[in-house]
Amino acid sequence: MSTTPKEPLTLIFVAFLSVLVAMASVHTKIAGAAWLCVVSGGVYTVCTRARFLRGDLSQLALPKDPVVSVATIWLLFTTLALALKAIAVLYWNSGWEERHAEIRLFLGALGSFGLAGYAINNRSQAALAMGLCGACLAAVALLFLYGGDGAPTNRIPWASGVSLLIIASLGAALIAEKLQRVILLLSSGLAAFGVIAFSDTRGAYPIGLIWTITLFSMFITPRRDEARAQRTPWETKTKSLLAWGLVSLALLGILSSQGLFERTYARVTVAKSELGAYIQGDADSINTSVGARLRLWSLSAPVVVDNLPWGIGKDERLAQIHRWGEELNSPVIKSLGHLHNEYLQTLLENGLWGLASFLSCTVGMLFAARRLWQSDLKVSSKALVAIAAMHSLAELTNMNFAHNYYPTLLSVSVAITLLFAQIEAQKHGTLAKTI
Repeated sequence: MSTTPKEPLTLIFVAFLSVLVAMASVHTKIAGAAWLCVVSGGVYTVCTRARFLRGDLSQLALPKDPVVSVATIWLLFTTLALALKAIAVLYWNSGWEERHAEIRLFLGALGSFGLAGYAINNRSQAALAMGLCGACLAAVALLFLYGGDGAPTNRIPWASGVSLLIIASLGAALIAEKLQRVILLLSSGLAAFGVIAFSDTRGAYPIGLIWTITLFSMFITPRRDEARAQRTPWETKTKSLLAWGLVSLALLGILSSQGLFERTYARVTVAKSELGAYIQGDADSINTSVGARLRLWSLSAPVVVDNLPWGIGKDERLAQIHRWGEELNSPVIKSLGHLHNEYLQTLLENGLWGLASFLSCTVGMLFAARRLWQSDLKVSSKALVAIAAMHSLAELTNMNFAHNYYPTLLSVSVAITLLFAQIEAQKHGTLAKTI
């Protein structure tokens, strides 16, 4: 978004989006507003671009632009995910009210496509960076003051959704310049380990490992930033060492305070104990968090195999879980409405159609990351892979797509990553169009 008569309008849009992103981790409605901002801004840009081209839609996609190409890939796969799930839902004629995840991802991808391919100036970049920093620090403050119970929605999808935004912040950090880089590294790292220490959500614990691996991976990525190349080797080395030093001190301070991780250690210990009891055949283990999940997974496996093409539908899924709870005399299982595993849940309810729909989003992110890598936008590529990894692991022990908040932040996180991919492309001189 560059020097044009519409620049003030553009700056207002970016500033508004940045403020919403900054508060997205503390209120579900604000997260939804950030997503809606991406959607409406992108759709408006598509309509404006089409009007400028006066019906010449052959130029609308800007195929030579790597960022637009990536946004197109993401849009195609989210469209596929929505179409596949719609087929299964039409077959059973039930579950339409739970299709918000696929619809949100599709509309968010449409917004990202509209915003792709246009340059972002320094002020807009700074605003986006501060918005991400605010989101990370707000999440840390909320967790520190209120713990996982202070989350604005169910703490499991909340922690997983915030983890995706943290990874997007890390990707932005390695693209941003100077002070922005240090601030984003510190805030995203603090948020990542804050989620582990205070959220009481085991499904979000992989954020620590993913954040660390991604950080090391990104720091060894060669960058061809012309401005950086003009600096003296000593200046570049000094700034890098400063950033590393500040991040290391922050992480060392967190890790050395064992008291901060007492609840984390306790939850891991409880999970190990419940797993051991289930393996040993303890009858009471099915009324524990881990035991109930494992028992449901084992019971659902043969049903999934027998109903592989279409599953058993939403209504029968709910009835089946209740029957299992009755048969096992387990109040915990009877109280559950899903399997706490997105992969098995979609197979049980919608068969291969459901699983194909769910996996389409992950595959879409990986194909988009591959396209970014081929375009030498390696930092953005690794950020997108990290988001896909966190998404895939988080869904192993919960049904995050059953909540509005998680797919909203997944959509926003990918959109933010693509916005910073534009900035990375500008540094490489590969952005095709500027307005």
